[in-house]
Amino acid sequence: SLIKSRMDYLQIALNDKEDIVSVFEVSTGIACNCHCPVCGSQLVAKNKDKAPLSKLSPGQRTAYFSHYRGTECTSAPETMIHLLAKAILKETKELKIPRLRNEMDILAESQTIKFYMVEIEKVYEIEGEKIIPDVTLTVKTGKRLFVEFRNTHGVDATKQEKIRRLGVSCIEVDLKGIEPLREGRPNEIDIKWLLTETELFKTWIFNVVEPRLCEQLQRKKEQAQAEAQKKQREREASEKRKIEALEKHVARKEKKIADLKAEYRRKSGFQLCEIYVNRGHWNYEGFGDSRNHKKYWIPEKSLLTCPRTKNESAVAEGCEACDYFEKYENFSQMSTRFVVCKFVNQGEGKWGWL
Repeated sequence: SLIKSRMDYLQIALNDKEDIVSVFEVSTGIACNCHCPVCGSQLVAKNKDKAPLSKLSPGQRTAYFSHYRGTECTSAPETMIHLLAKAILKETKELKIPRLRNEMDILAESQTIKFYMVEIEKVYEIEGEKIIPDVTLTVKTGKRLFVEFRNTHGVDATKQEKIRRLGVSCIEVDLKGIEPLREGRPNEIDIKWLLTETELFKTWIFNVVEPRLCEQLQRKKEQAQAEAQKKQREREASEKRKIEALEKHVARKEKKIADLKAEYRRKSGFQLCEIYVNRGHWNYEGFGDSRNHKKYWIPEKSLLTCPRTKNESAVAEGCEACDYFEKYENFSQMSTRFVVCKFVNQGEGKWGWL
């Protein structure tokens, strides 16, 4: 963009004591006694007649530091934000670490940790290669945590691989969007909030315990699944027992009702007689679409001897004309047919009784 924002200007710098100061806290011009964090060159403060909250005149720039000689270092504003974050972390020795996630699962919750020691840009070697994390945090047990600050560029793949080989957990903190000043002073408030109050803008680059936590979580899932399956089997077995008990109860009731009916018929002089068994097959006539075919039933054995007439050619429907006829039961087309008949109690044996 051709228009610079305030974050594009170098508004905080290092003084001759290596303290981080605001452009509004120093004398104007070269008397500011400040230098560039990137190249070390002397700076001049462009802050004449400017206050943190004052309105700028048309065409007037905001207050900022400029190189006394030479080319401006474009990365200097970002570097100063990094230095400010490192200084605050070294002072507070406190960091709120983000949740550790594995896809949709939470392996560890966010927590705030107070550290025993803070080291800035400590050099480590791994298999002859150097690695310099922005900050090394150490707890009293000796466990370490690397912190990397990013603005424009994050931790590249090469450094990530070195961190994994070194076996130290690492968090990346995104400083993009942090303004250098707040009310004319170095913006410690927002950076402290970012470091100690929120898990936002933080990413795990590597976590040593993640494989173990994943394994524990998988075991818990498997145990929960096995427990759920066990409960499901127990529910199904319980439901099956209930159904079986209900079926036995219904069968007993049905038998009791059948016995009561039989007793009632016996006392009334009637019996249930199998008089007609209709077994056979369907036959179809016609051509083309089967929906237009004529359909009719051909019985294979459909007659039984009438107990009164001893007539084997009698059909079941003829029972209706008999004086001993009471009613039909289960009188469907393709099943055994029964008739409630009074003839047997009038004399001749127990042919066909159920």
